[in-house]
Amino acid sequence: MRKFKALPVAGVLFLASAAAAHQSPPAPPAAAAADGQRPQTEKPICRSETPTGSRFPKRVCHTKAEWSAMTVDGAAALEASRRPR
Repeated sequence: MRKFKALPVAGVLFLASAAAAHQSPPAPPAAAAADGQRPQTEKPICRSETPTGSRFPKRVCHTKAEWSAMTVDGAAALEASRRPR
């Protein structure tokens, strides 16, 4: 009895994966296409950070823009904590 219940689910998953495979890739941005060059994605910058309470470092990767945003957010949070209420 269980085989008959799982069969429709497997069929739906198979059809969904087949439909996803036939989708066309997204078009490149217009600015990059006008120059005739491929758009460049930002390379991740990886750092080794040791979480509090652990002796094992963890590798953390973000883009340059993300690292900059985290630095600015951290500085703003530190400054906010120093202000009197």
